[in-house]
Amino acid sequence: MAGFVAGALAIVPMTGVFWASRGAGYIDEVPPHKAIRSVAPALPEPQLTLTSAVAHLLVGAGAGAVYGAGLPPRFHGTGTGILFGLLVWVVGYEAVMPAATDIRPAHRDSRPRAATILVAHIVYGAALGIVTARTGERRAKR
Repeated sequence: MAGFVAGALAIVPMTGVFWASRGAGYIDEVPPHKAIRSVAPALPEPQLTLTSAVAHLLVGAGAGAVYGAGLPPRFHGTGTGILFGLLVWVVGYEAVMPAATDIRPAHRDSRPRAATILVAHIVYGAALGIVTARTGERRAKR
């Protein structure tokens, strides 16, 4: 459960990277929004935004649960979190997203877009590792 919550929290700074990159013109649309739009093109904008936010939150939380439960607590931390974030990026943007949506694989995407998504996953992983480790530290003190 701690990993699930940590994954949901780690989505916040990750989303910040997406929005900052969008504001700087590196990406045209944040990836979760683009993914949901590609599979549900008739969805009106307010529902599209809500659906993409909820989907991204659930994916991030689910991945966090995998990290939290799949790795012994003594290994939770920034380094393993970043490695996990990179794994999520590779699986998500080289396999799952291209297969399920109209998003191109990372190696075929524009460099600014691919770099933004990569950095966002590094930030997600770092945040996930930090929050999960701190949650474990609090439990150990009880």
